[in-house]
Amino acid sequence: MEKIKIKYSEGDLFIIETENHNKFLGLIAGRKGRTKLLFGYFWQLSFTIGDNLVLNKSEAITATKFSGLGFELSNWQILGKYSRWNKNEWEMPKFRKYDELTNKYYSVLYNDDFEFISETHIDEKEAKSLYEDGSHGYISLENHLQRNFA
Repeated sequence: MEKIKIKYSEGDLFIIETENHNKFLGLIAGRKGRTKLLFGYFWQLSFTIGDNLVLNKSEAITATKFSGLGFELSNWQILGKYSRWNKNEWEMPKFRKYDELTNKYYSVLYNDDFEFISETHIDEKEAKSLYEDGSHGYISLENHLQRNFA
């Protein structure tokens, strides 16, 4: 596959279609400097996208760090800027991490440059309310969405 120069930025909406033809809507909510490392929220695309689209991060199926290579390989379709985009409303959330050796859950916090800030021990109930910590390459992200949310 040939890479092409695609411009994408915070606030852009895009569609990922998996091998099984499931569609997901993504919102780029963060970018690490000028790199291809991004952070975004994702929804299963079971609604119409129009001018009056209102997204709620609490309804997102996942939020994660991911590679922007899927744009450059023309696998992901950029729809344009989210009309209600306000960076202050789409900050990096706390994530959950599970330590199998100790059987403990932690909330993990990152800054806007995706740098680790802290982790705090939490109970399983609180952990289930947080997105799973991690990051994905473009194929890994497609597989993660397909496997866990389709």
